[in-house]
Amino acid sequence: MNELEEFWGGTYCWKIGCSTCGCRELREGMRRIGGETGYVDPRTSTPVSVQRSLLRMASWVDYRSLSAEQSDWLGYLGVLLFDCESVERQEHIATPALVSSLLEMMPAGSREISGLELFIELRKPLTWWDLGRVETLLGPVVHN
Repeated sequence: MNELEEFWGGTYCWKIGCSTCGCRELREGMRRIGGETGYVDPRTSTPVSVQRSLLRMASWVDYRSLSAEQSDWLGYLGVLLFDCESVERQEHIATPALVSSLLEMMPAGSREISGLELFIELRKPLTWWDLGRVETLLGPVVHN
């Protein structure tokens, strides 16, 4: 279990457009885990080096185990992908591993219709926006 996966075991607001807290605890915690030091202002862009670090860590999370223990795991991943989208679009660091993990979790019949393989074939980054479809296809796995 890496530090990011351990951190995601907590309870945080993950609503990307939250105007109350802005996912402050989640964003600040992830940025610290990614290597940001000093004052962390989650309203500012995540530094590129921190994005790379977080995307690498997200690639190694055991999402099947995490989903059994944490019902909000997909929301946490969504905030990470939202905050790291610029680097993921350019460098494609996490998408191959994330797609593989998500496909392994899909119930029979959902893998074929998911279209997730295209993210790898077309070198298209998986983004927070794509997770809505993933949530629908995973069904009960997401809500354990």
